[in-house]
Amino acid sequence: MDLPHIDNCEEFPYGVRTYISAGRFATVWQCTRQKEVVACKLFANSYDALPDCAKYFGELRRNEVNIMGKLRGQRHIVHIIETICIRRDFFIIMTPLAEFDLQKLLSLIRDGTKERDDYRESLLKAFGCLSSALDYIHEQKIRHKDIKPQNILYSKSSCYFADFGISQEFEDHSNLLITRSERPQYTDRYCPPETLKPTVYSSIPTFSLLPRYPWLAMEESFARDARSDVFSLGCTFYEILAILEPEIFPTQNESYRECITKIKDSLKAAVSREPSLTSLLEFCSKMLSQDRIKRPHPLLTELKSMHSSDLFEKYFCHDCRLDISKL
Repeated sequence: MDLPHIDNCEEFPYGVRTYISAGRFATVWQCTRQKEVVACKLFANSYDALPDCAKYFGELRRNEVNIMGKLRGQRHIVHIIETICIRRDFFIIMTPLAEFDLQKLLSLIRDGTKERDDYRESLLKAFGCLSSALDYIHEQKIRHKDIKPQNILYSKSSCYFADFGISQEFEDHSNLLITRSERPQYTDRYCPPETLKPTVYSSIPTFSLLPRYPWLAMEESFARDARSDVFSLGCTFYEILAILEPEIFPTQNESYRECITKIKDSLKAAVSREPSLTSLLEFCSKMLSQDRIKRPHPLLTELKSMHSSDLFEKYFCHDCRLDISKL
């Protein structure tokens, strides 16, 4: 899908920028144009002294734009509007402008800044809506590869997948095609068990960057497939459950792949304490299976098989329920 692009722009065509947050490669700003409030992701070109890194980060930027363009139209994935190039800076304009990322929201609820009950309904709906969105991503033959609360945005009671910089396309007709990456990247805490010991990639000048960017020392992975995303989303769902039911689920500080048995035991034990969540707890437990073949995929198929009278009302937003009813 062709995206609107403004090249060699003299001035930024949106209103005054307000700083929102910073990530590994870019900063996010709030901007306005004709009363429309949007998010602006700025990739500043600041790697002149490190040409290998400048090339690498440029590839990530182009990949993110390409992936987001192919995922336009799914309501729980951030929507790219256009891209803009001003001198050496590159901007991605997108919606919605998030109130928080999910990690920040869960933290605010945990420390009492936000009331848990104010967000319970919308967080429960994230289970169905994000599952449906992940199915859509895989149907487009794309793997996200870095699903975690920080890469899920929260805006107006809805959650959205974001940050597709290291996402990867696959060409096989099966959305379970096994893929490898020349420079494997992911967040250790949420990555699936299909991993090996850490290794440093000599093609990146890590000797100069590691003090500032320790994440460049990545772990090398076994071949992974779309169900690896399912595991990472399962970890995210567990963190939501730990916030919604703190008396039942312990806060998890380890890498999830290192304590799968303990987490699955806590999910199993929670069934007797919170029977209304039985189907959801069993669903999350399957997502966190050690063996990737046992993880549910597509997720929507598994959800629809759950025996819950209020499944769609509780775990999906109104628009997603309408879409599912047409299937």
